[in-house]
Amino acid sequence: MKLPEGYEKADYCAKLNQSIYGLKQSPKAWYERLTTFLILLGFTVAVFDPCILMHSKHQLFVAIYVDDITLFGPSGSN
Repeated sequence: MKLPEGYEKADYCAKLNQSIYGLKQSPKAWYERLTTFLILLGFTVAVFDPCILMHSKHQLFVAIYVDDITLFGPSGSN
């Protein structure tokens, strides 16, 4: 990645505030942002697999695989 013309300065580097789609660190940034949000909603990361989050009060499970999210829980209406 190169800086636009006029922004180059010797002995300086640019810092990205967000990950850019397609970079190697993009999936990690997405996972951290998603799990941070879900943890605030009461989910906990499973010990056996960090891609599974559980909500014990509502008996919900969230499975994360790359950019797919699957929600599992009991059926029924209250």
